[in-house]
Amino acid sequence: MHDTLPGPDLAGFEAVEQASRLLGGRPRPGVRPRTVRLYAAWAVLLFVAYALAPQLGLIVYGPVIVSTITVMIVGTVRNRPRRRLPWVLFTGAYVAFATASMMAFANGGKFPSAADAVFLGLYLPLLLGGFIALTRSGAPILDRASTLDAIILTIGAGFLAWTFLIQPFLRHPDLPAMTKLVSVAYPITDVLILAVLARLGLGAARTVSGWLLVVSVIAMLTSDTMYGLDRLNSGFSLGGPTDLGWLVFYLAGGLAVLHPSMAKLTEPHLLSRTQVSLRRGVLTVASLLAPAALMIQALRGPVLDGAVIASVSAVMILLALSRTAAVAASLRQTLARERELRQACESLLLCADAEAVTSVLRHAVGRLLPDGTRHRVELTLSEDGPFPAPMRVAPDSGDDFDLALHCPLGVGSTRIGELLVAGDEASLVELQQSLPVLAGQAATMIDRIRLNRELNRQESQLYVESELLARAYLDPLTGLGNRTRFTDDAARVAGQAGPDRLGAVLVVNVDDFRAINDTMGHDVGDGLLIALGARLTELVGDRGQVSRLGADEFGIVLPDARDVGVVDALAERIIAVPGEGFAVGESLVTARLRAGVATTLDAASANELAGQADVALDSARSAGEPRWRRYDAALHAQVIDEMQLRTELSRALADDAFRLNYQPIVEMDSGRTVGFEALLRWPHPTRGMVSPAVFVPLAEESGLIVELGAWVLHTAVHEAASWARLVPGVAPYVSVNVSVRQFLTPGFVARVHDELASSGLPAERLTLEITESLLLGDQDQIQADITRLRAGGIKVSIDDFGTGYSSLSYLHRVPVDTLKLDKSFVDTITTSARQHDLVRGILRMAATLSLSVVAEGIETEDEHRMLAAAGCAFGQGFLFARPLTDVDARARVAAPASDGRVS
Repeated sequence: MHDTLPGPDLAGFEAVEQASRLLGGRPRPGVRPRTVRLYAAWAVLLFVAYALAPQLGLIVYGPVIVSTITVMIVGTVRNRPRRRLPWVLFTGAYVAFATASMMAFANGGKFPSAADAVFLGLYLPLLLGGFIALTRSGAPILDRASTLDAIILTIGAGFLAWTFLIQPFLRHPDLPAMTKLVSVAYPITDVLILAVLARLGLGAARTVSGWLLVVSVIAMLTSDTMYGLDRLNSGFSLGGPTDLGWLVFYLAGGLAVLHPSMAKLTEPHLLSRTQVSLRRGVLTVASLLAPAALMIQALRGPVLDGAVIASVSAVMILLALSRTAAVAASLRQTLARERELRQACESLLLCADAEAVTSVLRHAVGRLLPDGTRHRVELTLSEDGPFPAPMRVAPDSGDDFDLALHCPLGVGSTRIGELLVAGDEASLVELQQSLPVLAGQAATMIDRIRLNRELNRQESQLYVESELLARAYLDPLTGLGNRTRFTDDAARVAGQAGPDRLGAVLVVNVDDFRAINDTMGHDVGDGLLIALGARLTELVGDRGQVSRLGADEFGIVLPDARDVGVVDALAERIIAVPGEGFAVGESLVTARLRAGVATTLDAASANELAGQADVALDSARSAGEPRWRRYDAALHAQVIDEMQLRTELSRALADDAFRLNYQPIVEMDSGRTVGFEALLRWPHPTRGMVSPAVFVPLAEESGLIVELGAWVLHTAVHEAASWARLVPGVAPYVSVNVSVRQFLTPGFVARVHDELASSGLPAERLTLEITESLLLGDQDQIQADITRLRAGGIKVSIDDFGTGYSSLSYLHRVPVDTLKLDKSFVDTITTSARQHDLVRGILRMAATLSLSVVAEGIETEDEHRMLAAAGCAFGQGFLFARPLTDVDARARVAAPASDGRVS
């Protein structure tokens, strides 16, 4: 930013502006056109009056001076230019000129006088200061060629002044020295003013105010020249035609400041081709002044100023040579800019996005500017605004720079953004020709990038649509069809069915898949599903389609099964699929399948086929064996009954409708009761006693098993605490079954300890029975929980030992206390020597691992005898006692010790 000239105090102008706000309300953006027209008419009226009656003198000059000063103050305040200083200095210059004029009128035109002191000492410095400040507010002309142009123009004007004014005054024999000095001072200062005015006229924006200001100063210079010539010849007198020029100086100057376009003169402005061409024309005329003067003097007589003309011509030639060198340097700069633009255009061709375009533009602008020039480049993409639109310069919105070039970007008639370059005024002049070219290339590249992206987007959209359509029918885990594909396949089968074409649907479910997920982890569960899906696909072959319907459910659609027997045979093969197990990672996973079958003999739509297959599957789940069912009408009642039972199960828990029975666990040799197993019972008000084999699987499926298990634990622990109070020190323990889901519930171990604490039951009087399937999960966490339980004195027993997964492999790792031998071993021990040997092997293994064994389901004396002989220390079963109510259990605890047997 250029340093501005120090100016006078602006308090007076600010006071006028404040007054205008108070009188006129909200400040307006500029003087109204109507006000400008009124003043113009007033100025014409005064000029005509003085031209017709110059004898009026002060009668006309007084209103001219007052109105001019007034409109200059009003224009400066109301038009609000970016920089007020030039206009304040102009107003001061006109006030000084008016003061000197009044003084000249007062002394009758005496020369020299005090009026000349005001003219030369106050008016001319203020006027020069105003023009200099104004030139620094518009387009800067700071390059070497511009400096040479200004010098050439000044020398040409100075030569004219020397030839026709300065030298004649100096040679005049009758003029005193002071008169010569003052007379010479006027043309010298006029030359300076003309030089500054030329710079302003060549660089400023083309506005009405600017032209009026030029007219005002030219009128003043013309009158000054006429005044000097009059002084050389017949003398000067007030009221002559010379005064008309000064009158125009006043009126045109006032109108220039009053006109709203005056604000544009202090706005930043870039030179146009027209301005550059005009400058060259003026310089051409200035360069021919010396030869012209030589020719004129040679035609009129002897050449009086040959030495001066020769000197001026020599200087002009040297300046012209320097100007030529400057033009050559400018041409080299132009070629360099073209080379940089070409390289930038080549780099833009490689851009793939707007960020890359911005990077290229920043690099190119930095190369186009002189090294070390501070600047900022921004590329904004927006369709707001007109196009085509000219490049404009405006104050920078940031705090780093004064000005910014705004170059719109567009293609055709569509605007796509704007390129902004912020910097100082001199650097922006360097870019005024190059930036539009760079912006045009950037706009073309951005448009191409957008077009490519749109084409890619459309191609991607087509791909995504096809991919989504495929995925809409695909299960991402197994790669099989999903439920949507299954539904469409079933609908197609239902639509194609007829007397000669039998369609069928099978819904296959994995038993206890949630337990596998919970105990062995989701990775193993996912691997099982993938392997099972591949096995089912292999089994079905090209006879149908296999889909995965949900977490643990598969669907099979057979378009043409020929007859029901083929469907039944496939169902039998399907449920036998996992018999040998699946190798998933390092684990061998076994699973049991159940299936529901529906055919187009009973269903006419896809919904009916799927619904009937689900009904058959639910029936197979509750039927035990066989593990598949084909739909028939009688299954509806069974399914409805199960749904009703699920609802009643939740209500029974809320109503405390469950009861616990306690089956004694006895010592095999003595028959002494050492413990009780808590068995859950549901005495239904209408159904009677509902078997645990019926309602426990329903509780597992619904998740109610956790809440139900918590109730069992609480009730059993508090009941056992009452036994301990009846027979302190010798009370039997209580054994409570814990489901896999209940054990894996966060906070289970802490809940067990809380129950013991609240009931007062010693920890060693509680045994928790877990299933083998629990031990196949996250062994580290499960073992840690079992260890915490046993560390607190609680015993852990493995229920139904020998019927689960990998029964023997984990015993040396899992910290448990007791094995409960499943009833299936006990039932066959008397009839199968092999089974008898197996039981004896289990008992020896348990002894080796320091585990006690409880045999379940002992019903005969032979079973009792053989188990005792094999080394089984404890047992339970109908031989010793049936499950007892809590009252009967307390009575048994309180009774004297017996062999524990009941009739």
